[in-house]
Amino acid sequence: MALTIREALKFGGLFGAVVVAGQTGLDTPIESISVLEVAEGSISSGEYMDKLNGFVGRRTQYVKQLQNQRALYTQFQAAAANYKS
Repeated sequence: MALTIREALKFGGLFGAVVVAGQTGLDTPIESISVLEVAEGSISSGEYMDKLNGFVGRRTQYVKQLQNQRALYTQFQAAAANYKS
């Protein structure tokens, strides 16, 4: 049985974390994890940015493949009417 996000929030470094969005996905099984850890003073800013860019790129690849820009733009335009520019 796979560990769910809801269960993971009950212990370790995630204990006490607050979910601000995506509550409907809390019972989703965790399939993999990634750790971005930097030992103090042992990595250059360039190396850090390379690691960060790679991490973000891997995590957003699925979203980029959705090809839903038109739907998102429509939703953005509807929401934008509620804000002053």
